[in-house]
Amino acid sequence: MKTKILTYYIAAACVFAGCGKDFLDIKRVSNQTVPVLISDYQAILDNYDVFNQVNALELALIGSDEYTISDVRYNALSQAYQKNAYMWSAGDIFEGGESNDWNWGYQQILHANLALDVEKISPRPSDQDDWNTVKGTALFYRSLAFFQLAELFCRKYDPNSANRDMGIPLRLDYDIQVRIGRGTVKELYEQILADLKQSAELLPERSVHKFRPGKNTVYALLARVYLQMGDYERSAHYAEESLKIYDELLDYNSLDETAAFTFPENYGEDNPEVIFFQRANATIINSARLNVARHILDSYEATDLRAKLYFTYHADNRVSFKGSYSGPSGYFVGIAVDELYLIAAESRARLNNLVEASAWLNKLLAKRHNDSFEPLQIAGQKEFVDRILLERQKQLFMRGLRWYDMRRLTTDAEGPQIYFRIVDGKRYELIPTSARWIWPLPQSEIELGDVPQNEE
Repeated sequence: MKTKILTYYIAAACVFAGCGKDFLDIKRVSNQTVPVLISDYQAILDNYDVFNQVNALELALIGSDEYTISDVRYNALSQAYQKNAYMWSAGDIFEGGESNDWNWGYQQILHANLALDVEKISPRPSDQDDWNTVKGTALFYRSLAFFQLAELFCRKYDPNSANRDMGIPLRLDYDIQVRIGRGTVKELYEQILADLKQSAELLPERSVHKFRPGKNTVYALLARVYLQMGDYERSAHYAEESLKIYDELLDYNSLDETAAFTFPENYGEDNPEVIFFQRANATIINSARLNVARHILDSYEATDLRAKLYFTYHADNRVSFKGSYSGPSGYFVGIAVDELYLIAAESRARLNNLVEASAWLNKLLAKRHNDSFEPLQIAGQKEFVDRILLERQKQLFMRGLRWYDMRRLTTDAEGPQIYFRIVDGKRYELIPTSARWIWPLPQSEIELGDVPQNEE
């Protein structure tokens, strides 16, 4: 079919030129091609550059404690917002400029909202599955973007204050001329969860493409969201439900530790653990600058294969990361089976079900260590949770998830109390009670959207 979908350009114009539904309605009556078929709406969602190549995870990667950079490399950076974010600076880290995370997140939300216009089509019985896939996929992408934005620009979820804490504009349509207030964190998470549960009802159990979600992907994201909310019963449930659909771990004993990059750049196609592919990057954390944090390097035991499969040790004592599931291009920030094992293990441990927690953790670690590995025997609940949190750092390195863990552990006895950077001999700290766990909204959103700024 020679249909040329122009909706991507329409949506992009809406994002960057400030147009709303009137513009889209004009396009519908013009001679340009607009979505009319279910396949047209699917094409909106199959835009790799919008949904898989970018996301709202740049600040999460920059703000994590997984790495350092030298003063020389830091001072050579031209992007002021990245330098400010590295030090967790107060105030407008964007210095009046735009936020990639904000723009990319809302670009995905607007595209998903456009695709949800598929609801105006009454599908024939033979088209029902395709219609369901479009709607389910759009709901998944919108939820993922809202969740990623929430973890940057809102207070972490707290059931005691969520109905008062400021959310972000909850855009459920593509008319950006309508001003929407920030709402509350409670409303935001209710929307995320409702959309994901509806998405799971619509999607097939597994997607044939790793760029698209399946039911197992939706369950995995639900597990991630509930873990962040501290609802361990539900995070365990959804992690295990996802693994019932698909559960395959890669044996690291089969990998080549001498390879320049352990995993190829094939979008996770040959990696059985990858169930949904996204990647991200930022100049400050590229392989030529990043130096893996010493506390992470020191955490790998002698039998742990990841010490050589994940890292390159340079002559100048810098250690770079070569073990991303996206290969040499950027960092894998999608969803994979290993994360689900760790969510299931932590959730069961926090529920004091140490037998099940041990089973999940040891099955994963057996695939990460050489043949000398002996299953862990940990008696106490606190010790078990501590170990699982350590394994999250070791396994999920540079996936954008460490920032999430740092945030949720600020009020958890298992978490460290103070994070710090040293730049040009000066120490910069991020303490548990700091307002800087919430990044500021870009100034353009404050002025154009007429919404309140986060506290400094």
